[in-house]
Amino acid sequence: MKTTAFVTVALLLMPLTGTAEQSLNAACPNSIDTIVAKQNADGTTTVTLILSLNANDNSYGENAVGGSKRKFKDYRADNAEFVITNGNAQTVLHFRLDYLSADPGAPSGYDSLGPDGGDGQIISGDGAHILSWSTSLAENLNERGYFASGVQTTSGPNNVNLLNDSPPTVNESDYTLATPNPWASGWEFASYYRVTVSSAAFGPSGFGGVLVASLRSGKCKG
Repeated sequence: MKTTAFVTVALLLMPLTGTAEQSLNAACPNSIDTIVAKQNADGTTTVTLILSLNANDNSYGENAVGGSKRKFKDYRADNAEFVITNGNAQTVLHFRLDYLSADPGAPSGYDSLGPDGGDGQIISGDGAHILSWSTSLAENLNERGYFASGVQTTSGPNNVNLLNDSPPTVNESDYTLATPNPWASGWEFASYYRVTVSSAAFGPSGFGGVLVASLRSGKCKG
């Protein structure tokens, strides 16, 4: 499936923390995406962009849900662009986060390379202030115990090759996993990007807001 870049209108969170909802995908005006900014006890700030299931999800291949025609390989073109400001409305970080790329060091052989590789990029600001990042598909593949040293370890009824197909669901319009299954740790169908930024990025004024400047993802489902 061909992927398309969509440029958002401003989605800005002010002041320190909060939640905003807006459709970021111009091809799916009925989808509502969510961005959450949270100030952590250690002074860092975590930003999470959660994409609407009406437009994007982590179902693909033979078991795609809701009219999605995505293939596993299509996720390797996805990314989200963030602009983060301080309390003086100054841009302190501008970057793209990679959704999924080949990574031989990851349990599954795939991971989010964040701003450092794949479709990720530091556009401005000090990349050292980006302390960590993740995406939900990378977490599905690497943090649920389904792979080790590049080899899938699951077996049994409703098992599939996760590098071709997502786990089977009860039907093509439902995200409930078919049972019995080997997915003891579950599967996150919602697509999200998460990044944690050091307090050093903001200076005395602290965190100000976040703008999702662009989103590259699959076409609207259906």
